[in-house]
Amino acid sequence: MPIATTQKARKWKAMIAKQMGDTDYIQLKRITASIDPNTGAPTGQSETVTSITAILTDYKEGMIDGVNILSGDKQVIASYDCGYQVGDSLVIDGKDYTIVDPKPINPNGSLQVFEMQVRLS
Repeated sequence: MPIATTQKARKWKAMIAKQMGDTDYIQLKRITASIDPNTGAPTGQSETVTSITAILTDYKEGMIDGVNILSGDKQVIASYDCGYQVGDSLVIDGKDYTIVDPKPINPNGSLQVFEMQVRLS
């Protein structure tokens, strides 16, 4: 990770910790399929695990509609540097949560953070 990105991540983490308490220990787990380039057939899967800077919160009761946001869903605000995708997993306190809805937040045209809805797998 470039030094400038690392410094930004530390500054961002310190700011959030000051405002909302310490950040949680969260890992991004991405599983990708391997394809044989000669046959196009799947040859297996590989798993990548990366520690991320993020905070985890519960949805307010009024936001849980039982359709889009289910009881037990969590909201995660995470660093921008991992390119989160629907179907990726976050490991939070040893439990796997599937990313349901990652939204990049870029108020001034440059990506700042991701706001994600996650669901217990």
